[in-house]
Amino acid sequence: MSHPDQETLVGLALGDEHDPSLEAHVQDCERCRDEVDRTRHLLAGADQLGAGVELERPPAHVWTAVRQELDADDRPPVLTERRRRPWWQPAAAAVAGLAVGVAATIAVIAVTDDEAPTPSPGPSPATVARGEVTPFSTGSTTTGSAEVVRLDGTRTLDVDLSGMPVRSGAYVQTWLFDPKTNDMIALGVMDQDSESFPIPASVDLDAYTSVDISLEPLDGNPAHSATSLARGELRPS
Repeated sequence: MSHPDQETLVGLALGDEHDPSLEAHVQDCERCRDEVDRTRHLLAGADQLGAGVELERPPAHVWTAVRQELDADDRPPVLTERRRRPWWQPAAAAVAGLAVGVAATIAVIAVTDDEAPTPSPGPSPATVARGEVTPFSTGSTTTGSAEVVRLDGTRTLDVDLSGMPVRSGAYVQTWLFDPKTNDMIALGVMDQDSESFPIPASVDLDAYTSVDISLEPLDGNPAHSATSLARGELRPS
């Protein structure tokens, strides 16, 4: 048989009823097979174009341009012996070819016509207290600084040290210290020179006004070892 016209091949891609000889021809004809595969690929892309994506309504002139593009196709209709397809199927074939271009146009116009508002800057961290830590025990060389930072209602203690001892079987611990009662709250281990520790909301910083840096043995005892390397008072900023 001769090569089917393009409308017939589009109908095959859309799943229209067809003569079995048509499908046999397409299977044997590379040119017609490529045309059907290309049409099916375009239709699949059109179906998936909006999947999971929420598009804003484009301005009216976008649809005007689409209609003009579709109306510009003034090719005479092709008569075939096949059952007449519903009116939307030829339109679907035409829209499939325009889908990518129209989507790109809509995206560009949406950005141009409706520029996204500039997001307002979020709150900045504020230092509410700060202090210097200095050697406390004989032979200690540990010094540095500590500051309480507040952001979105949460507080952290940022500690920056130098001269920490390196000893096997021991680690350096950071504490908040109440100088009036000698009570201490462990905040965390200094794995490096600079660390940031969250401060529990229940901690009263009007009472725990100092920082203690201790050397702790790996003995499984969570209490303070009584070996303070450095201490410093936190003063309101």
